[in-house]
Amino acid sequence: MPFSYGDDMDLAATLREVIMLCWDVVQSDLWQTVGASASRDGERMQRVFRDMAITIAHRNVQQRELFYGEVGRHVLGEPRAPFAG
Repeated sequence: MPFSYGDDMDLAATLREVIMLCWDVVQSDLWQTVGASASRDGERMQRVFRDMAITIAHRNVQQRELFYGEVGRHVLGEPRAPFAG
């Protein structure tokens, strides 16, 4: 079976949720418990936080509702929505 547009939207939605769950753990639990020394330049935790902050700002995460609509349309057998551009 070929990889479809709906499959792409389903995969993107799953990865989006993984990104958001990881960000929640990093910013609310991990970052608050590692201590101030972990935020110094060159420290591993600083790099993890910076990389996660960049990831959460990616357009995939920012367009959550738009793409979830596409997932719903795919599951229900509805046509794709035209994207404004």
